[in-house]
Amino acid sequence: MNKKILIISIVSIFVSVSAYASQQKQQTKNTYIGIKGGQIFDVEDKSNIKTDDSVSYGIYGGYRFNDKVALEIDYTLSKDANSTQSNKKSDYKVSNYGSYLAYRYPLARTSIYAKGKLGVGGAEIDKSFAPSIDDVGLVGGVGLGWQASQSIQLELEVNALRSEMLDTNAVNFGMQYQF
Repeated sequence: MNKKILIISIVSIFVSVSAYASQQKQQTKNTYIGIKGGQIFDVEDKSNIKTDDSVSYGIYGGYRFNDKVALEIDYTLSKDANSTQSNKKSDYKVSNYGSYLAYRYPLARTSIYAKGKLGVGGAEIDKSFAPSIDDVGLVGGVGLGWQASQSIQLELEVNALRSEMLDTNAVNFGMQYQF
């Protein structure tokens, strides 16, 4: 009796998942997640700290309302880089986070698109010789993307955060998966 229940349960789950997957193929894929990496440059924390460029990496995701407009969130973290204040040398690390309204505009009936985004984001700068700074401000970005397949997109973008206490700029290359 237990074997019959197990077999019926497995078949029922298989049929349900197959029906759901078939239904999803007919619908537009609205949700996406991705990874990105790049470089943070021109970090300025309004206290005359000079910083070197730093490699960054992160994750992001979003929800598409239609083919052009999406709500996107991300988080990136930089590797340690050198910084100088007065004559003190040290390391710093930057973490950026944000929420954006993104707009994708297809270019000339190709799989390439232009992207713009605007939203609210924040950054935290951790320095070994001074207190860390955390601030929230306006974030904007522009970029280009390529729809590599029905589920995969590649994007190159430049982002800038402007706030009262700090500014950061970054260039990132990302890959996202739509589902």
